[in-house]
Amino acid sequence: MEINGKRATLKIDSYVENVQKNLEVVTESKEELKLKDLSTGKILTISQKSGKITMKGDLMESIVKTSDQYEIEKITK
Repeated sequence: MEINGKRATLKIDSYVENVQKNLEVVTESKEELKLKDLSTGKILTISQKSGKITMKGDLMESIVKTSDQYEIEKITK
């Protein structure tokens, strides 16, 4: 994900599909960032609690076809 001011780009590459969404920051706080897909109005919520970062919302549901919450894992090289 690339965030620049009040705009963001979400890119998801998988074996099944490649997705790129243009998003707008709706709300932001220390614990949570809410982004809206500019084409559909669907929301992606990114939360940080106890050192864990998660993504959820109707935008993720429309991409992966389930209503789960996804934990982001930081990988260092």
